[in-house]
Amino acid sequence: MRSTISVSIAFSIAGLALAGCATSNPELVRAGLPLGAIEVRNMAEHPITDLRIGICGETFMGGPDYGYDRLDRQRIQPGASMSFPASAGCYTISAMTSAGPVFGRTEEYFDTVYVAAEPGSVAVWTVPNR
Repeated sequence: MRSTISVSIAFSIAGLALAGCATSNPELVRAGLPLGAIEVRNMAEHPITDLRIGICGETFMGGPDYGYDRLDRQRIQPGASMSFPASAGCYTISAMTSAGPVFGRTEEYFDTVYVAAEPGSVAVWTVPNR
């Protein structure tokens, strides 16, 4: 019983420490910059279940900060795409595909995309079929 309480306390402290370091979702539309979009195309065998888009140069603990999942419980099915309004600039992007909730195969993809300075420009990122 005592070790269970100690473990619970340790996890609680670790969770609070990480929560204190958490970042918010980077704003993709920023005032004063031309507006375009990032289009994510899913050519993988399985749906994209987690998609994160961050701004190049913003880091968290030494790595790129992608922010939180932007799909809001949605999925991008194989062969489908989804667009996100974004100002001109450089973005880091990550996606995870998943074949199922428990023992399904998952794969992660990472890349950098650039939305051009021309208003209406679309940066297309394709998640390939591996």
